[in-house]
Amino acid sequence: MKTVFEPAQIAGIQLKNRVIRSATYEGMVDKNGVPTEMVKNLYVRLAKGGVGAIITGFTVVQANGKSGAPMDAMIDDDIYIPAYKKITDAVHAYDTPIIMQISHCGRQTRSKMTGLPIVAPSALRDAFYSEDMPKELSEGEIYELINNFVAAIVRAQKAGFDGVQLHLAHGYLLSEFLSSYANHRTDRWG
Repeated sequence: MKTVFEPAQIAGIQLKNRVIRSATYEGMVDKNGVPTEMVKNLYVRLAKGGVGAIITGFTVVQANGKSGAPMDAMIDDDIYIPAYKKITDAVHAYDTPIIMQISHCGRQTRSKMTGLPIVAPSALRDAFYSEDMPKELSEGEIYELINNFVAAIVRAQKAGFDGVQLHLAHGYLLSEFLSSYANHRTDRWG
């Protein structure tokens, strides 16, 4: 038990202990996906409380990758950097690293919520999000997505985040590419 409260390092990020606040959905953004004072206050409370590191709730790299929930955090444009910088500065005041989780929900969303077509590695319906048939991504669209993930990482770094966590779970886009259930492609992306 003692080791839980001892300092540690993850990929060069120094933690004052091994208690890490895992990513969860907060929904504390404005209608444009800009983080609000509420989420900043949440992260500051966690930092003040002594958590070793904070991983944010998922932050979307491209508009058609929103979860379909009404209030997804966004990082698909430089306009978000100043709001995130306020958060990282506030959290860093308590010697707490903060890591941004970035995501694209792939076929696990609804076009009626995002206002955009659903995309996936293959045109296969999701069992739960079944009202939309996702559009199979072209190779050009895959490269665009890769570039958007990279751009999100650069924005996170500019905003002062200590690291980035790629969301590869819950059947979202990146995990769809790794799943033989969701990915029936026969090209180099299969």
